[in-house]
Amino acid sequence: MAKSSSEIGFESNRERDLEHYEAVSRGYTYFTAHWQVFIPSLIIATLYGLICAGLIWTGKADFAFARFFIVTMAVLVPLLFAWAFLRHQTIRLELGSDMVRCHNGWPQDESEVMPLDQVTDVQVEFDLISRWFGGGDLIIIGSEKTVTVRGLSTPETAAKVIREAI
Repeated sequence: MAKSSSEIGFESNRERDLEHYEAVSRGYTYFTAHWQVFIPSLIIATLYGLICAGLIWTGKADFAFARFFIVTMAVLVPLLFAWAFLRHQTIRLELGSDMVRCHNGWPQDESEVMPLDQVTDVQVEFDLISRWFGGGDLIIIGSEKTVTVRGLSTPETAAKVIREAI
C-alpha cells in the first residue's frame, strides 16, 4: 500500500516540492537532468537554419515556401528551446532515507513517490544520444509499480546509490 507524503518524510506540499539546495541541506541525495534534453531542439534549429540558408543561397527566399520556413523557425525554435529548458529544470530524482521521489519534468506536474521497502530492482537504459553524450534513463522497479525517470545526468550513480539504500 502506498504511503502518504507525511508518512515518508514530507510534512506538507511545499516541502514535497523541495528545491535543490533545500533537499541537499536536509540530507536528500539529489539527481538532475542532463543537458542532452536540448539536443532535439538543436537538431531542429540546425535543420531549419540550413534549409533557410539554402533557400537564400539559391535565390528562392522570396517564395511562400521560404517564408514558411522562416516564420516556423522564428516561432517554433524558441518554443522548443523553452520546452527543453523547462524539462531540464524540472527533471529530478530525490533519494531520502526511506523513499525515492521521481519527477519526469515539465509538462508532467505530479511526482511519483516510492518507499524504498517497495523497490525491488533498479535498471539503467541508454538510447543512442545518451550513449554519445552521457545521460540516460533510470528505471525503478517496485513491488507495486515501475517508475522511469528519463534524461538523468548520472543514471549509473543514481542506480548505485539506490541499490545501496535498499
